[in-house]
Amino acid sequence: MKYRINRIEGKKLRREAKIAQRKDRRQVSGIVFVGKHRELHLVYLKNLYKTPGKWRMHLSTIKSVEKLQRQAGFKPIGSFHSDPLREPFPEGA
Repeated sequence: MKYRINRIEGKKLRREAKIAQRKDRRQVSGIVFVGKHRELHLVYLKNLYKTPGKWRMHLSTIKSVEKLQRQAGFKPIGSFHSDPLREPFPEGA
């Protein structure tokens, strides 16, 4: 099944990842949701790790975000995180 990420969402991911990368080589992370028309929706969550190259999200935050997104018609399909050393791009691109 193919999914789509809109241009604005893709630009936001690149911008947020570059900011974190330049600041202190940290990563952005979050949950990936899909809508009725196979469009991807990224919800950014706080990376709990302060050190570069690691990422972790709080389970209670994940659960509350998933509940809200399901109520809005989105289904969770995975998580995402940026690479602190490389240009951000979708896996497999």
